[in-house]
Amino acid sequence: MFEVHAYRAAWRQGAERVPGERQVLRCFVVPRGVTVMAGGTVEPTATSGTLVAEGGSEPCGICSNRFLERAQNGTL
Repeated sequence: MFEVHAYRAAWRQGAERVPGERQVLRCFVVPRGVTVMAGGTVEPTATSGTLVAEGGSEPCGICSNRFLERAQNGTL
């Protein structure tokens, strides 16, 4: 097993490149159809921070396939 780190800053095309939101995102896919996108806000000088992902959350959340959703809700 290995881990890949990718860092990227993104702006809308034509927008002034001024950092401001200080958002940090961590995305990964778990086998069998689960996707997690955790996020948080940290200061540029921070050495640690907290990322949060909740099922059903709009900005950062946890998504899974229909079979897993039905199994979790007991409707399988």
